[in-house]
Amino acid sequence: MKNSRISSRKGFTLVELLVVIVIIVTLMAILIPVVGKVRQNAVKLQAKNALTTLVTSVDTYYSTYNILPANSRSAPSEDTEVETTEPIMSVLAGINVDGMNKKEQVFYSGEAARGSSKNSAFNGLWLDNNTAELYDPWRKKGNNRGYILLLDYGYNEKLDDPFKPGRIIARRAVGWSSGKDGEWNRSGAKAGANKDNVYSWFN
Repeated sequence: MKNSRISSRKGFTLVELLVVIVIIVTLMAILIPVVGKVRQNAVKLQAKNALTTLVTSVDTYYSTYNILPANSRSAPSEDTEVETTEPIMSVLAGINVDGMNKKEQVFYSGEAARGSSKNSAFNGLWLDNNTAELYDPWRKKGNNRGYILLLDYGYNEKLDDPFKPGRIIARRAVGWSSGKDGEWNRSGAKAGANKDNVYSWFN
């Protein structure tokens, strides 16, 4: 005689299924913001590493030529901001623009930019014929897709902090990214449009 106590139940009851669904939804609600934050921090770290390499490449250029790289031979005579979507990036990438890198030495090298064209490029170096442009890790349209460099064309190894009037940065070059929103201004370094910026000289 068969044991009548052996259960013939198969699968979940409706209540059990609802409990499982609630647990899954709760876990997703907890994990999605965490995963998003981790990803955001990883992208910012990419930008920070690129800025460190970029500023180092400027210092190495200076050590090689005893002058700072510029967009043209008629370089400014005071601290000036330049962008890595301008000719200065070609010079740092090893291209002899207007005789400014006669040795054709590569001072900045990094991963190739992603994207199908220069207009959609992001996260790396875009090389096109005899030009180079460096883009930050965020997919952005319009301006501020690259990094901004502040260079000591006054040659006193002092830079006026663009985000804190009166403060001096004792360096030859610093750089920053305008972050995901592509916006920055001269207010506090971590306020308003600047809150998602990434900087080479502090965290």
